[in-house]
Amino acid sequence: IVGSTFLMPKVYKASTQVIVKYMPTAGPIYVAENMSPATIKPDYELLETEVRLVHNWNILRPVVKHFGLDKPEDLQELGENDIMQYQDKVVYEFGQKLKVEREKDTNILTISFEDENARFAANVVDKIAEEYMRQRPDWDRDDRAYKFFDDELKQIEQRIDAIEIASKNIKRRSNV
Repeated sequence: IVGSTFLMPKVYKASTQVIVKYMPTAGPIYVAENMSPATIKPDYELLETEVRLVHNWNILRPVVKHFGLDKPEDLQELGENDIMQYQDKVVYEFGQKLKVEREKDTNILTISFEDENARFAANVVDKIAEEYMRQRPDWDRDDRAYKFFDDELKQIEQRIDAIEIASKNIKRRSNV
């Protein structure tokens, strides 16, 4: 009889909760006569947007940087494009360990993170919640949200261009 034992590292899950409250704006958004109970959505139905915003790279990137995860060990050997690709990969992998859910019929978001280090997982969810609460109010102000998304789109386009150039250079050097 052959037996084997697989040792799986323990994975810890840390969670925190954030309550989301929507504040009325200074100006009227709707005309009261045009609103019916069927068209008025409770705040908690808007939370799916908040779930997506917590996963936003502008939230995750500063958290990754805060913990020093954005710097490769062999920094001297890498070019600028390689470093950007490395950082994007780290942020992506970091986001894969993150889970954001809305509690049913509430204005509560639950932010969870899994890691082999329980203390690190707890620190990460605290930092993500802090970063979300720091940045989120600015996204609702006037045209700043549009500027934010325009800037984000430009950064993504620049990253894509840099990756395409790096890919062409690698193919050229490898005679592919």
